[in-house]
Amino acid sequence: MNDQLPDYYEALGVSRSATTEDVRKAYKQKLLETHPDKLGPDASEGEKQEAEELFRRVREAFEILGDIDQRRAYDIHQRNLPTPGSYRWRMQEEKLRRARDRATHRAQESSDADVRSIQQTTQTQETVVQHKEAADYASLVDSMLQELYNLTPEWVERRQRIQMLKAARAQSATNSGDQNKVKASAS
Repeated sequence: MNDQLPDYYEALGVSRSATTEDVRKAYKQKLLETHPDKLGPDASEGEKQEAEELFRRVREAFEILGDIDQRRAYDIHQRNLPTPGSYRWRMQEEKLRRARDRATHRAQESSDADVRSIQQTTQTQETVVQHKEAADYASLVDSMLQELYNLTPEWVERRQRIQMLKAARAQSATNSGDQNKVKASAS
């Protein structure tokens, strides 16, 4: 938001101490100099717009500076505006810098949160895919083994014998462990 008003004194080419009559004379002179009708017929659209803008600024400057009350209000407002290098100017700049820093920080935090969320979603999706692939692989291995067992029934018998031997060994190890405990507690 720009509080800065245009410099009406500059637009009319008069000093701040100019009288109302000086302002009126300068206005008439500037009107003659800046009137858009003074442009030739071969003027470009940009030149026409620029001339109209300058003419509008001259009229606006006279409306303010030609009226004593409006001129006084304008002068007071202009005096109260901070100037580059002044304490108020530096404070405004500091305030703007802090606001920009806060906005940048919030944007960075938001961006970081978005990245974390995306990473978490991606990781979850990858985990789901890995579990599904593992389940599919296990199912494939089971079906292949079942087909092998169907094609070669002796493998099933051999597998059952091996499982029985393992169970017997585990049972004898458990029994001998129990006997050792009994011997140790008897001593």
